[in-house]
Amino acid sequence: MKNILLNFCLSLLVVGYASAAENKKPNFVFILMDDMGWTDLSCYGSKFYQSPNIDKLASQGMKFTEAYAACPVCSPTRASILTGKYPARLHLTDFIPGRKILPDQKLLRPEFNLELPLEEITLAEALKSAGYVSGQFGKWHLGKKGFEPEQQGFDVGFAANASGGLPNSDEPGKGEYEITEATLKFIEQNREKPFFAYVAYNTPHIPLAAPKKLVEKYEKQINPALTHTNAVYAAMIESADTQIGRILTKLDELKLDKNTVVIFTSDNGGLHVREWKREVKATRNDPLRAGKGYLYEGGIREPLIVRWPGVVKQGVLCTSVMTSVDYFPTLLEIAGVKIAGGIEGDVASINRRRRT
Repeated sequence: MKNILLNFCLSLLVVGYASAAENKKPNFVFILMDDMGWTDLSCYGSKFYQSPNIDKLASQGMKFTEAYAACPVCSPTRASILTGKYPARLHLTDFIPGRKILPDQKLLRPEFNLELPLEEITLAEALKSAGYVSGQFGKWHLGKKGFEPEQQGFDVGFAANASGGLPNSDEPGKGEYEITEATLKFIEQNREKPFFAYVAYNTPHIPLAAPKKLVEKYEKQINPALTHTNAVYAAMIESADTQIGRILTKLDELKLDKNTVVIFTSDNGGLHVREWKREVKATRNDPLRAGKGYLYEGGIREPLIVRWPGVVKQGVLCTSVMTSVDYFPTLLEIAGVKIAGGIEGDVASINRRRRT
């Protein structure tokens, strides 16, 4: 229990682990956004984007102010989350397949793996030894044929169409409805078992796309004086927030909420430049510098929310530093799985770096 309390600032915040009496391992729902910046939620300061369900999640758990991605682009961070190792250790240091070599670039890009090596132990594989069933839903981006989620320990793999439409809409979304539907089915089918649902939305990655009615709603609310002014981006945030709300509601309906650790975060900072020919930047990470693709704060600082009823007090703010490699050992500690050597994430390091 002492090691668990080191996770997620719990050394100061534990109010009792309600599920311990039932001797039932907690479930995990890990929600990963794609290119969501640190201030892209109303609970993180945005005056334009609306995220009521995620805001509620923050009020029910712990919100981190200094959570970091292991890399300013997606594939390396995703690999670090699933393995507890830094991208350099995995030789996976750029998004897959990476940019082409440009004629005017001054430095060569290092060679890197175009998939997560099969010999690496993932969260899904490690949790399987403790009786967990695991499902991956949405964006994978860690390898194609032969390196899909099913080859990396997941019992279920569902890759939604990133241009998939939303119900009752004449505009495409980013597959968020399909991803959520598959996640809800997985939770229903595995409600009696300990499960790990890795839910990786494509939102708000470019190309920007959202339901027309939502876009029109935000177009009427644009205020040039605000940091955020992109109506399409705002609509994408709300659309994803609605689907995340459905997952949280399902946990409540099945009475799984009290025994489920919900983690919400992103893979890198928000895109702070204009998307192709659009006049408005995708988003802005102010007051942080730069964004996706840069090692400045705007490129790597992430929103992070953790809800664990009966363990984490509600509405708590945590200033401890957390990074992508720390999820692997933390979840395994909570699940009671012994951690093998070679893991670079360290649950104890969270406590050592804690600032009062």
